[in-house]
Amino acid sequence: MSSSEKSQVLSHHPCKKILFVTNTNEYGGAEKHLLELIRRLCGPEIQVSILCFELDLFSQRLAPDDVEIITCKKAPWFLSDWVRLFRAAHPDVVVLIYGWFWALPWSAFVGAWLAGIRRRFSIVHLVNPPLSLSPEVVGQSSGEDRSAAGYADCWGAKNRHGWWNCRFVA
Repeated sequence: MSSSEKSQVLSHHPCKKILFVTNTNEYGGAEKHLLELIRRLCGPEIQVSILCFELDLFSQRLAPDDVEIITCKKAPWFLSDWVRLFRAAHPDVVVLIYGWFWALPWSAFVGAWLAGIRRRFSIVHLVNPPLSLSPEVVGQSSGEDRSAAGYADCWGAKNRHGWWNCRFVA
């Protein structure tokens, strides 16, 4: 083997396969963020695939050469089906995308683990409902806890004065 062939072999990095798994029927925040993440990840050493259940909302928004889109009619129901699915795909990394809380079942994460995928991640894109707090409740917090960039953390029942138990978290 010549020295130029050796340098080509040594300079060629193994391709890392990342599989994004999503189950959604609308294009929204999580999907937009996923596309932005994929655009930043794309490169010669990374192979990106998106596994969509029911609807493919990504093909029309991505270049066909960048990402492989896999579409299934419905998500697996049993744990063994998830394991089989992940073993067939052979990814190095699985990223589960939750655009809403129950988008994917618990068996998806466990199935990836049982399939021997060492790197498993979840991206959860949830929006908290806005808190409607009265100024009196906000005023009960001590000044040291208060932050302009913070938010109110309320829990439990009202205290003995009839106010919600709240504190500000930075």
